[in-house]
Amino acid sequence: MVWHKLLWAVQTLDKKWLLLQKRKVALKLYYEKRFDDQNRSIDDVTRQALNQQLYSSIIESLKDAKSEKEVEDVDAKFNLHFHSGEFEEEGQFKLPKRKSLYSICHKAGLWEVTSQFGRSAEQLGHHLTLTKIPEAGELDSGKDSPEKVAANFTCALFETAQDVLCGARHMAAVEIGYEPIVRKHVWSIFMNKAVVTTCPTHEGNSIIDPYHQLSGVKWLHDKPLNKFVDAQWLLIQKAEEEELLKITIKLPEDAKKELMPEARENYLSYCVSKSAQLWDEQRKMILDDAFLNFLLPSMEKEARSLLTAKAKNWINMEYGKQLWNKVSVAPWKMKGTYQKDSDIRVMACCWGPGKPATTFVMLDSSGELVDDLYAGSISVRSQGVAEQQLKKNDQQRVLKFMTDHLPHVVCIGASNYNCRQLKDDIYEIIFLQACSLCYNNEHHLSSP
Repeated sequence: MVWHKLLWAVQTLDKKWLLLQKRKVALKLYYEKRFDDQNRSIDDVTRQALNQQLYSSIIESLKDAKSEKEVEDVDAKFNLHFHSGEFEEEGQFKLPKRKSLYSICHKAGLWEVTSQFGRSAEQLGHHLTLTKIPEAGELDSGKDSPEKVAANFTCALFETAQDVLCGARHMAAVEIGYEPIVRKHVWSIFMNKAVVTTCPTHEGNSIIDPYHQLSGVKWLHDKPLNKFVDAQWLLIQKAEEEELLKITIKLPEDAKKELMPEARENYLSYCVSKSAQLWDEQRKMILDDAFLNFLLPSMEKEARSLLTAKAKNWINMEYGKQLWNKVSVAPWKMKGTYQKDSDIRVMACCWGPGKPATTFVMLDSSGELVDDLYAGSISVRSQGVAEQQLKKNDQQRVLKFMTDHLPHVVCIGASNYNCRQLKDDIYEIIFLQACSLCYNNEHHLSSP
């Protein structure tokens, strides 16, 4: 890479880093205010201690975040645990906010059951990534069975112990799905091992033939995400929107078989007592829900966004290269050294239907205007007698204009497709000029 491109890249990264730091500072101030407001409304000492632990963890994660994606994950975790009030303002009215199942379970006090499952989502993340030394010892599942513990938290919304366990499992799965450390770990695996498969729909199968634009992506089988380096993904995405292709982004089964046992190894107790086995069954269901219904679908959505951004960036880079190739062309030089550049004469042409219409100007080597000519009928396409006569008259005028000034270069402004017609008309005039010169030379040689 050329050194000046490196400097531009450094400047771009510096701007992104500065914006990231500003956002982290703003989020920290916002988190402090919202945490204080919510903590003042809680009387439960246990809940206050848990909130303080969560808040400290979130602030630490925000401090360590090194990318926009990591900051987004931290923000999502904060909003999950420290959601705003039940009402939001809409103009001068207050509308009730939509309640998620997680918030309903939390309000019903099922967070106490969730804490009985063992390791928190953050602890699971540390065990998976070994970012901190895991605490020693086995998980303590307690002597009571999950149903017996859950029976103490039944209410109008959760009437049975199974309902309570279902809600508590949902809370635990959501927390794992929102945990930044877990998400970062799964994301790295997903981006390295996930694959894309395409197949045509019924309509696409009949439309996409070997000569179709989509023929190359009609049947993709397990193409790795990291192999998409150009704009091919945008083509696939457009085909999906037009219902010509079906797209599947997933982890291969062998990658899933590596991921899930690793999570279970760090989340289950594997104790032999009856109650421990029952708690492990609950933990298995939590992990299945967290990974299959929250994490992996979320990873697929983020992968799609990343592929789209990368493809668009590739297109911008390609356009930039082509534009640079156009604008970095050296000025035109005459062949031979017998004439100075200061003697170059340029005729510039601009097509247009307005007033004035198609215009020809003669410029000197400094770009100063020497002469001009308006020829609005030179590119008419009508075959009428009057229009063709006007066109012929303009051709003669342009021919005389070129004969008088003898330009070295003809430059045509390419504002739209009609300029191609103007180019052909000028070629025709140049041909007439050449024929006229040849005729005059022959006539001069043959005269006595």
